[in-house]
Amino acid sequence: MSVKRILIGCSGTYIHNLHSGTKRVVRNIVERKDLIEDKLGVSVIPVMLTKFGYISLDDFLQSQSTANKQSLKEKVHYFLAAKLRNDYLYKVVKLLWDMYRRISYTIFDFIEIFAKKPTKLISLNENDMLLFIDIFWQPFIHTKNKSFIEIIKNINKSNAVFVLLIHDILPVTNPELCPDSSTANKFKVFFEKIVPYVNFLLTISQSEKKIIENYISSIGVNKPIDYFYLGSDLPTNNNKDQLLRQEILSFKEKSYFLMVGGIVPKKGYGIAIEAFEYLWKNGFNKTLVIVGRIGWSYSKVLNRILKSPHYNKKLFMFNEANDSELDYLYNNAQALIFASEREGFGIPLVEAMQKQIPVLASDIDVFREIGNDYPVYFNPKKKDDLIQAIKSFERRMQTKNPNGHFLNWDESVEMLCEKIKKYID
Repeated sequence: MSVKRILIGCSGTYIHNLHSGTKRVVRNIVERKDLIEDKLGVSVIPVMLTKFGYISLDDFLQSQSTANKQSLKEKVHYFLAAKLRNDYLYKVVKLLWDMYRRISYTIFDFIEIFAKKPTKLISLNENDMLLFIDIFWQPFIHTKNKSFIEIIKNINKSNAVFVLLIHDILPVTNPELCPDSSTANKFKVFFEKIVPYVNFLLTISQSEKKIIENYISSIGVNKPIDYFYLGSDLPTNNNKDQLLRQEILSFKEKSYFLMVGGIVPKKGYGIAIEAFEYLWKNGFNKTLVIVGRIGWSYSKVLNRILKSPHYNKKLFMFNEANDSELDYLYNNAQALIFASEREGFGIPLVEAMQKQIPVLASDIDVFREIGNDYPVYFNPKKKDDLIQAIKSFERRMQTKNPNGHFLNWDESVEMLCEKIKKYID
């Protein structure tokens, strides 16, 4: 198979200017497009899907300013999830916000019909590969006349190659861990529509590869699938304390456990807070620090954090920590607690292991794959199991030497290139 050009689909990340989860992966891959070109010997162009078709990311960034949109979105997130303590009021305001978003999309679509068509549209031709690494089921990926599914069908007709990176299929296998049922259903419907047109599937762990293989086989689809591991290098602070807020610096004097990840259902914050509240009630004097952006439809646990009598005393939450602040919190933590019920990979686990910080992790397949015997494992569905894991850790307070080599982002992208080259060859 001859591939001369790779187009990297990354619309969602740069339209919404996000920095966490999938978006962090997308940004790190896109920033290494030169490395991909060097390893595969092909031209690489990050692309954005507009109403008229694909344009280059460079052209998009020159014509757009997304910072204000993201600022508004973050403020609405926090207002809805953190400020509204009444669940009924939360639902009403969220409904009004969703209506506003739909109306604004419609208005923008109407205006764009009369907008000047971009002069530098990028067509997918024979010997092209569309490497789609972003979320694929959201409403923004529709062009003026075609749905994304129709675009993918045309890729097949033109003998171009469509490679899809699936970080995980949690909405299919564990819909109860999604923010709401509509999100899970939207993902499932779109995934089942799109996967028959994929030439090659990629994911981010061997464990997730097996899950995806089993699922697509159950719906009568057989596609080649492979995996690569994500990078995990954080920039170090290098003692530049002026980059850190004073409230972050103050944790150097505290004994605390750290949790990292978006405030979303799958991360297990609920059971962790239950465990710590029990321990605090019984004289435990250690602190819990949570670092993560606020997700939609997760007001129950978020409100529990904010209403806790321990909030800003023994329970702290930072929704906007930068990389230097996160690095500082890692370096001064007694241990990382990673309580997820389901993950495709688990970057915080690897970040902590790189720094040889003790880890208490959910006993799930992907953490066993990545962490081996380094973490202290616990059942993510049992509060008492986490309590015992914390008590056991407190008694021993020992750090193991992690086995194996952890990839930085350059090495992760090189592994991705190896998988693509293997498929092409």
